[in-house]
Amino acid sequence: MICFCDSSRRDKSQLCIIEDDSDLRAIENSGFYHGLYYVIGAKNEIKINQNVREIIIATNPTGEGDLLALKIKKALTDKNIKITRLGQGLSIGSEIEYADPRTLESALENRREI
Repeated sequence: MICFCDSSRRDKSQLCIIEDDSDLRAIENSGFYHGLYYVIGAKNEIKINQNVREIIIATNPTGEGDLLALKIKKALTDKNIKITRLGQGLSIGSEIEYADPRTLESALENRREI
């Protein structure tokens, strides 16, 4: 197993909190993220390195993932750290007419200027 967090090329100011190892592989294979990872699993406590300036909550966009994201955010509110969550919404290649209401709501909430 490769330990991504030991690499000197990692951005130690970003910490991506994920649910399991398969999420790590998916994000790592995208080639867009170069920070550290924290696999939350069944752990109740998150230990944060003092160099971390941003925490990216990368839980699944499900009811369970949303609840976990809220718990993580609540646990970290006393830290002076930027907390973000992965954007959610319509998938590339999908059609609006087939999207469920929750996906459309998320897509509208996470819109950005072009």
